[in-house]
Amino acid sequence: MKTSELMAAVALVLGTAGTVRADEGRTIATNGQACVAAYGAAGQVGYGEPGIGNYSSSGARIFCASQLDTINYNYQGLVTNSYLEVQAFDYSTTVDYWCYPWADDQGTNFWGPTKHTCSGWGGCPDPTTSFTGMSWLYWYNPFPGGHNRSLTYGVSCNLAPSSWLQFMWSSNVQQGSN
Repeated sequence: MKTSELMAAVALVLGTAGTVRADEGRTIATNGQACVAAYGAAGQVGYGEPGIGNYSSSGARIFCASQLDTINYNYQGLVTNSYLEVQAFDYSTTVDYWCYPWADDQGTNFWGPTKHTCSGWGGCPDPTTSFTGMSWLYWYNPFPGGHNRSLTYGVSCNLAPSSWLQFMWSSNVQQGSN
């Protein structure tokens, strides 16, 4: 490489430092085994290869969480959580299986709309106890705006009896400069 080409490459790298950009997007998959039972529901749930399951005859509340600082600890800009998705297996015709997204950004809380399992991709806004099978619950941009890298987020669900949550996926994009 010629000296002039090397200098041009160095100038290009230095010239882009500190510019505003959206980069370092990351998809995080959280297995249902990482979810925890809500207060009073520990005796209702169990863990196995499929994730977290409800082995009782009534609904069991669970929480699944992730944290944005797993992307890049040195990052100082804002982050957008572009989507949350849950793979749910509902095998009850008597108890509603639902989830909603939540987040905590250094003490400021956010909640998204409740979705119920159903045959439609993304979930349904209303209870559907007659549905059984696999359902994808999806929230696009559940927490609009930029958030600090310490944002903790996830889903809270009511697992129907004989049902389980296998995975929670999320995608996050860092915005600004690092």
